[in-house]
Amino acid sequence: MIHRLLGLTCAALGTAWAAAEPLNDAATVARACSVFCSGTLMAAVQTCEPPLFNDSKTFVDCPLLVDPEDALDAFAALGPAPSREALAAFVGGYFGPPGSDLVSATPPDWTETPPLLQRISNATWREFAASLNGIWPELYREVSADVFVAPQRFSLLRRRHGLVLPGGRFRESYYWDSYWIVRGLVLSGMLDTAQGLVQNLLDDVLDFGFVPNGGRVRALGERGPRVTWPRPCAAFHSPCFCPFAA
Repeated sequence: MIHRLLGLTCAALGTAWAAAEPLNDAATVARACSVFCSGTLMAAVQTCEPPLFNDSKTFVDCPLLVDPEDALDAFAALGPAPSREALAAFVGGYFGPPGSDLVSATPPDWTETPPLLQRISNATWREFAASLNGIWPELYREVSADVFVAPQRFSLLRRRHGLVLPGGRFRESYYWDSYWIVRGLVLSGMLDTAQGLVQNLLDDVLDFGFVPNGGRVRALGERGPRVTWPRPCAAFHSPCFCPFAA
């Protein structure tokens, strides 16, 4: 029964995807990339000594407070070799906190006691499974409304649906991780959230022709293995996505 339900849902997702409009257009991505992918500003921040940030990933996760062109003009006005102090002041004035392009939320279909737990007879393993299930609300995020209003100011790719972060220093979804995350969501009975993650992958294919390694503009030059749709297929035990194989 569950496999039939998932098959019907997958078919509906495929139909909706085929009729959807691109979400991340090339012109907007190029504007964001002028700051977050390359250029003199990126080079100055990432090669600054001592470093402005402890992690080189931090800067590219910071949203712009102005349009890219305005930020680059203001940076150029600092001269060819701004001091570390001037560079730090510039970043502090033109960029917001890293990760502020995402909003914490509870997955709409999450429950503290999914049916799976009742099928685990061993108390130790049941407690372990419950602890894993309890992590979902900590990792679930939704894209801030600001990203849809002014996408050129963000390195984050727009998403129609919520996403589940890998955790740690990562503030975006990842192609490879999504397979394992979707499988875990299905086991937790969170089919709506799992379907949303798969739809996000379909949107990437619609926008770029492939699924990038990660959910930020800088990852558009990084492709994972060309096995995109067998992964959702395996997670959902359904062949419905195979016609969209990369």
